[in-house]
Amino acid sequence: MITFGAPQYLPLLAIPGVLLLLWLRQAWQRRGDVAALRKRRTLPVRERIPFLGELLAWLCLLAALALTLTALARPQTAAAIIRTAGVDFVVLQDGSASMHVGDAGASTGPGQGARGSNRWQRSMRFLRMLGESLRWEDDRVALALFAHIATPQVRLTKDPNTYFFFLDHLDSGSPFRLEDDASWDTNIERGIYWGLRLFEKDEELQGKSNNAKAFVLISDGQA
Repeated sequence: MITFGAPQYLPLLAIPGVLLLLWLRQAWQRRGDVAALRKRRTLPVRERIPFLGELLAWLCLLAALALTLTALARPQTAAAIIRTAGVDFVVLQDGSASMHVGDAGASTGPGQGARGSNRWQRSMRFLRMLGESLRWEDDRVALALFAHIATPQVRLTKDPNTYFFFLDHLDSGSPFRLEDDASWDTNIERGIYWGLRLFEKDEELQGKSNNAKAFVLISDGQA
């Protein structure tokens, strides 16, 4: 179903329509003249006479005029477009002092980590598994660390190299050092606040996204 955004231009199509009728009349007369001319002439070599001659240029001009008027009327049609959306994950990773504790994963059984790993290293293995399971086509991931304060690490990105680069450099331990006072607290509320800020900043820079939004909160604290 075709509609027009500016239908007031459509009546003007009558002009090239009338001119087309006149062109057809001229073409019919030329055809008769050419046939009569060939009967009167007797030459050793038959003369080639163009069927339309200069009328072909006028036909192109009428077509251009009709198409221009149709374009001015802004033809429109409705089309169904199937869009697939992904998920925007914001990972909120606890980096407080308690994540240095080595009880979780120390003896968790086969396939769940080597003996001696701490909570932080076990969470890094989970984040790596999360990244490997994503399609990285429509899905995006951001990363923010928190203890007493929050520090965003990665803004929403579809680049797996950026995500795994940070995991490689964070694998050994939390950037919140034990000797810092900021590491001795688990301020989940602050982490969620910065997670929301990552969504808002991305919308300011990239525009509204069709992706669903989700938090992945990894913490051993309570709130």
